[in-house]
Amino acid sequence: MKTTKRFIREAIMLRYILTILLLASNCFAQDTAIMDKENTVSPDLLNQYVGTYPLTPDISLTFTLEDDQLMVQAGNYGKYPVSAMSEAKFFLQGLGDTVEFFKDDKGVVSHLIYYQGESKYAVRRTGYKKEPAPIDGTWITTANGPDGNPVEVTYVLEGFGNTIIGTASSPLGSGPFSKGKIDGNKILLVADTGQSIMELTGTLSGDEINFTRRNGDNVDQFIAKRVNIGISRDNYILDVEFYPPSVESGNVAIMFLGGSEGGIPNFSVEPFTAKGYPCIKVGYFRTEHTPDHLEMIPLEYFEKAIGMFKSQSEVKEKKIVVIGVSKGGELALLLASIYKQIEGVVAIVPSSVVFQGLGPGGSSSWSYKEGKPVPFVPWYEPFDYSKVVNNQWGELYKLSLTQTDAVEKAVIKVEQINGPILIITGKEDKMWPSSQMGDMITKRLKENKFPHWYKHYAYENAGHVFNEESPMGGTSDGNKKAGIDSEKRIFDFLLRLSES
Repeated sequence: MKTTKRFIREAIMLRYILTILLLASNCFAQDTAIMDKENTVSPDLLNQYVGTYPLTPDISLTFTLEDDQLMVQAGNYGKYPVSAMSEAKFFLQGLGDTVEFFKDDKGVVSHLIYYQGESKYAVRRTGYKKEPAPIDGTWITTANGPDGNPVEVTYVLEGFGNTIIGTASSPLGSGPFSKGKIDGNKILLVADTGQSIMELTGTLSGDEINFTRRNGDNVDQFIAKRVNIGISRDNYILDVEFYPPSVESGNVAIMFLGGSEGGIPNFSVEPFTAKGYPCIKVGYFRTEHTPDHLEMIPLEYFEKAIGMFKSQSEVKEKKIVVIGVSKGGELALLLASIYKQIEGVVAIVPSSVVFQGLGPGGSSSWSYKEGKPVPFVPWYEPFDYSKVVNNQWGELYKLSLTQTDAVEKAVIKVEQINGPILIITGKEDKMWPSSQMGDMITKRLKENKFPHWYKHYAYENAGHVFNEESPMGGTSDGNKKAGIDSEKRIFDFLLRLSES
């Protein structure tokens, strides 16, 4: 088996090895000071470092305080003690790497630097709300690739005092900056791809950055411009995958929406296409032409995807059904409440309200009509983020639902949906209270005398993911049974709608 340390290294390198276009130079050597075993840090200070720090979309470092000992867990792997090198810098036993915590000017821990060999990565603390900085935003430019051909590059940057945290992405790959500094309007960005080191120096001027890139003896210049991904546009580039049916049957076409993992949804469409249902998978963040964060995603993007889907000869006049999981379930219900082209919804472990997005801006997950945020429920404050382990956010979302005024404004108007609704949840969901929210949905449908068929299946001993090895709640047997039964319910729902 891979060690946790090796897994983290490979996860970072595999995700970021192709960042040839990206950034930087002047990699920093890790502090080689020998750890003083007598160095102790007060429990009160250690408690300030407790929290979750996402290294990659797949791996977070979670720090907890147990009997006055700071502990770290990487993803779903083992938990290890942390040893102090100073009041802010710590050695991660079992991983062999080092982290250093940083505070904002109000004394609140904002981010850490993760030192790995000669590279280091700035990582924002989950839940930290910072003051806006001039460098904040998404910046797009066109730069020459390794073969000399122009390639579009996107930078997502955040400022913390004189430190910049950010990533860069292009068709060749994506990755974090190993160093980011800003002094006035002067910018320095550095990244180590594992194959080379590049350096970007630049001057910030409003919504433009004039960059000079150095890679060895090669020097070039270009301008990056700030963009607002959340603003509605007419020229969306869709990141979708279309799958025609393998047989001529059925009167339903299916749109799949994934959740907070991002990318193209990881659904197996073969069982659906084999029954005559054409399918489309829609990626809406962490894809080539979409934002890096699930925040202020324009609903008009999905309207265009629906139009593209219906234009396919295999779809024609078939009924559009949206199947969404988790945040995708929230999205499926929201879209169907607005767009009448959708004639059925399967919402798997969904939300009954629009929640705060999963991005740095602290705004809505979705935007609509000229980029305006869809009313949303913000995360409950104050909250102890040290309680969040293995992406088990259930307590935070339960507390957030107690904000009655925000919930009332952000509730999804499911009674406006133009067709039947199937809701599937696990009663032991630790990601968020999907069963509670499923009951909220059916209660609203009943109160509004919803004219179409609807049903909520809430499974005992099942969690957020009906996977036997899932850490997101439920038992192995409970999740297995829920997975088998819910699949049957979904196909029965589609058959009933197809024949109606």
